[in-house]
Amino acid sequence: TVKQQTTWEQLGQRLIKSEIRRGVVPEWATLLTVGIDRQEDRFPFVVDAWGPGRRCATVSYGEADDLGTIRREVLEYWWPHADGGAAMRPAFALADSGYRPDGIYEFCRDCVQNGMQVWPCKGSNQALESDYKQNRLGPNTAMPGMWLFWVDTVRSQLWLERQLHGEESQYSLHDGSLGDHQDFLEQLLNDAPVDALDRHNNATENWERINTNIPNDFR
Repeated sequence: TVKQQTTWEQLGQRLIKSEIRRGVVPEWATLLTVGIDRQEDRFPFVVDAWGPGRRCATVSYGEADDLGTIRREVLEYWWPHADGGAAMRPAFALADSGYRPDGIYEFCRDCVQNGMQVWPCKGSNQALESDYKQNRLGPNTAMPGMWLFWVDTVRSQLWLERQLHGEESQYSLHDGSLGDHQDFLEQLLNDAPVDALDRHNNATENWERINTNIPNDFR
């Protein structure tokens, strides 16, 4: 059994910044990205602002009943900037196509055709040579010619762990009370590495939920 050493309250006290307003791009940020997960009956999403030195802040998160809502209210939305300058739309988005991919490829294709950089992604179950790689889907796939982004699961998990617990973390969360963010914070903490053996009996490391009663969709 794996237990998380940090409580969600402790994490929130470190991450929540009153100067970062919900739904507003911070003064130091120049880029917005969106991550979209797919669950059986909902689409969790996270909007992150990025600035110099890989500084990052989550400025919005939530769950939508359908992808059309995310397109209208997240991807096509002009997010106001704290410096009073021009509002921004997300520059890049990835949508998980590893679980029930039906509809994801079509959604991404339609977004791309309308000038938005929205692409399907999957977590790689094998180590990659970089944080991610991209491949064109072949002729016998659901969407021939579409770019698919493979994300190195271990690399991305370790990066997130450093942001949550590292002394040099550049990550923060928009304003609100601890109670406002409890579900989000609990989900961020609900993953841990577990040692296992692959089919060739080689040691490997898998990431699994710590508490199976709590999702980890936002992570």
